[in-house]
Amino acid sequence: MLYDPDRIKSVPVHDPLASVAYSSSPENVAATIVNGKTVYRKDSFLCGIEEASLAHEVREVLKKAGYAPH
Repeated sequence: MLYDPDRIKSVPVHDPLASVAYSSSPENVAATIVNGKTVYRKDSFLCGIEEASLAHEVREVLKKAGYAPH
């Protein structure tokens, strides 16, 4: 994971490790690399997964399993 520290939630930084652990949010993720392949960069999945399609599939599986969201 490539971390972007230039977000308002991440400053000021007195302890870099604590900042990553306690002050980070998804907006700090600049990129994610798995086995040398970039799979996510700046709000886009690059691994062939369509987020809306995946969310639909998950909802269908949960519905078949009898899960009812609150």
